[in-house]
Amino acid sequence: IAVHATRAFLDVSANETRCLLKLDFKNAFNTIRRDRMLEKVKEIIPEYLPYISSTYRNPFTLFRATAHEIRIMKPEDLELLGAPLLGEAITGALRKRIGQAQVLSGRLGLLPAHQALFILKNCLALPKLCYILRSSECWRYKEALDDFDETIRMGLESVTNVPMTAGVWNQSSLPTS
Repeated sequence: IAVHATRAFLDVSANETRCLLKLDFKNAFNTIRRDRMLEKVKEIIPEYLPYISSTYRNPFTLFRATAHEIRIMKPEDLELLGAPLLGEAITGALRKRIGQAQVLSGRLGLLPAHQALFILKNCLALPKLCYILRSSECWRYKEALDDFDETIRMGLESVTNVPMTAGVWNQSSLPTS
């Protein structure tokens, strides 16, 4: 949901300038009551009170310490939870996953067939790719998806030692119960 909502925010109008600030740290806005936290530490684990008190007693000035990490990103690099946010980034994300799958499928020949087939089926960056497919508009980039299918087909050919003709490939990609 977060990816779709962020993408909707960025896609509202192509003519407007949009700013997306992604915060990736806890208590960024000092929402923890420090006095109550220190009371609980004193009550539950008093031996840690000196250390925690020295760390959390005073508020932290957020931007003075982190302003050097704020950076402007290109649209093709914008992603949230690993999923590209804009169309320009989708092909790059797919190509990255395809490259990973090509490297790993090339190494499957070094393993026994059963283990290689298991890895091909359950790994090879497939969970991350499935997440990208679900959360991005990948259907618009058929060529990249075809390249990924070809990579998986070649890996399956090398593991099973069976040539994957069009008919065999269609049958192997049917759902099973």
